[in-house]
Amino acid sequence: MTSVKSTPVTSPSNLSGYPLKIAGRCIKTVLSVVTGAKRWRWIVAILALFMGISTLSVLFAIVVTPSQSVDALGQHFTVNAASPSWSLTGPGEITVNTGTPQTFYLVPTNYYGPVRAHLTVDAPFQGSDLLNKAAIDHKLPPEVSARFTAGFQSWLMSFVLIVLGTGLLLGASVAFLILLFNNGRRRQAGLLVVRSFVAIVVSLVTVIVLFVTGSSSIAKATSLDGLVGHSTLHLSPVPKGPKLTGYDAVSIGDSRAATQGGKDMEKPSKEDSDCRRSSDSLAAQIGRIENWRVLNLACSAATITEGLMGEQSRGGRFLIPQISVVKQMTDVKVVFVTIGPNDLWWSRAIGLCYLSDVCNDNLTTPDYQALLEKFKWNYHDLLVELQGLRNGPDGTQPVVVINGSYDVVKPGASCLATKGLSPEKIAMLDQRNEDLNQALQDGAGLFGFRFVKPRLKTLCADLSDSPGPDIRLPTDHDAFHPTDTGVLVIAAADAVTLAGAYR
Repeated sequence: MTSVKSTPVTSPSNLSGYPLKIAGRCIKTVLSVVTGAKRWRWIVAILALFMGISTLSVLFAIVVTPSQSVDALGQHFTVNAASPSWSLTGPGEITVNTGTPQTFYLVPTNYYGPVRAHLTVDAPFQGSDLLNKAAIDHKLPPEVSARFTAGFQSWLMSFVLIVLGTGLLLGASVAFLILLFNNGRRRQAGLLVVRSFVAIVVSLVTVIVLFVTGSSSIAKATSLDGLVGHSTLHLSPVPKGPKLTGYDAVSIGDSRAATQGGKDMEKPSKEDSDCRRSSDSLAAQIGRIENWRVLNLACSAATITEGLMGEQSRGGRFLIPQISVVKQMTDVKVVFVTIGPNDLWWSRAIGLCYLSDVCNDNLTTPDYQALLEKFKWNYHDLLVELQGLRNGPDGTQPVVVINGSYDVVKPGASCLATKGLSPEKIAMLDQRNEDLNQALQDGAGLFGFRFVKPRLKTLCADLSDSPGPDIRLPTDHDAFHPTDTGVLVIAAADAVTLAGAYR
């Protein structure tokens, strides 16, 4: 009887693991070719080494690659990479030097990986009609994006060379260490250098693709918003509060427009009291001259960022930004704007001049210059907001009147009110006030708004033909603020500049 050998039958349960085993062997084979190792522990170790060399090379290049300069829109920009972070994705950055550097996100960009664009710009708005025109027109000259593209390409080329050089040096260093411990592994050491260099090239290509993709919005920018993310630099106040109707005009600004120290209002609200608004405020005076109903939003201590464009803390609560309230108004003929001295710490400066022997030293002067540059930037944002208003009659833009800063004391003045002020101090205060007015006038002219320089009687002026002083004396609790007579002078000047437009 012939015996027949039986072939064992593989059960379906045994076959189920085959695809995974085959896949595992394939992966191991590929990784063995890439790393030159055969055991899993060596494969993992060498892959970790490649990843470490690539990561260190990229991070080192981000830090040391020199910035590239780009001159555009009358400004000096620099292009480099943002500092690495732990996040895998995020926007680029822009640093604005307005005395104190401030860094914001580049809103139009979105990067994956460690390399993200970083722009730096010095003293924006100062003396740059090109920059201002680009912000107003929302258009960029075609050559601007080309210059930024060239700047990014130049930086990227330097970045690539540094990554490759650093990676090659690190790979060679590891190979040298291997030879120190085992001189017989020269071939393996050489292959390690080659393989690590290939890994760096692969990583570098990936990083470059991600960086170029993330920066594409900058190269394609056709507006200032799209270029530097001005929507982040300039946070537009949203309309807040109830809808307001029945007003002909609105007055926004600081204590001069509120007329701090003037006559009390008959029935002031809490906000009126907190803001120290007077019954002889600029809004009230204009209302009497023009026979208008003028809303008074001006508030003592208000600045552009804390009062007009942002919330202001008064009386233990935060007030709605004045611009947010203006946006809730309808059929507004005129917006009167009185701002500036608080942004430049004017009260502190003039007080220092009265009390100190010197008030334009090397410590305070740079602070003033930094504040002036920051004010110009914030003022530009305010003007953009005012330009965007469309709540005038029949949906038109209201007329905007920018009030300048009146002179408190003129050079050569000498009387009891100027005791403590030397001619040099008076000249310095006069020049700083002129700097502020020049900034206010330049901005108003650029946006097509009306500018008014009030002509109040200064300290020590002859009052024989006047019902009283226009400016409160230094001994007054509300020193240097306009009196009711002074505010009337400002209101009359505003009425004249309207030139009968709404009479």
